[in-house]
Amino acid sequence: KGVVRNNKLILFNGFIQSQSQTGEINNIEFNKTILTMNNFSTRTITTPKIQETSTLSLLQCFFNLGSSEKSILNCPYKKNKVEVAQNISRRIGMPLYIPLIALIGSFLLIHKRREKFGFLKKYLFFLISFFVLVFSEIMVKFSGLSLFNFLIYFLFPFTLMPIVYFMLIQSIKSENLI
Repeated sequence: KGVVRNNKLILFNGFIQSQSQTGEINNIEFNKTILTMNNFSTRTITTPKIQETSTLSLLQCFFNLGSSEKSILNCPYKKNKVEVAQNISRRIGMPLYIPLIALIGSFLLIHKRREKFGFLKKYLFFLISFFVLVFSEIMVKFSGLSLFNFLIYFLFPFTLMPIVYFMLIQSIKSENLI
């Protein structure tokens, strides 16, 4: 049994085992012992990791919206701005690619099976979707390196979605589905 009071660990009715360098085990029995914990330091990480920091805090840190860097919890922008930009890209940018993949996948629903090369279309749309996913994962790694890469990562789905949507509407009209 034990109690913690004033940074002291008080243990009652127990024993302590220790092993010498030769392998011999020594037992020490006690009725009450007090261990001061002032001299000990933790081996765990005391500050939260960037992945554990909220998106709002990361955005404030990235755009320097706080009054000072110390007012934002875990703002490592000056030390590793690449990691901050990558985390923002992963949290905000990655969900932008989901509608793009869904639009590309919608082409699979409208192709006719009786077409001469219709079976190749499904593989083509799968490959296009796969390459968009690979592109997004690669660009998330490079988005923190420069402002250009950061903008390309965010603008790519916004520029491609209207184009793919227009092509999808044209394909639906040509198939006489609407």
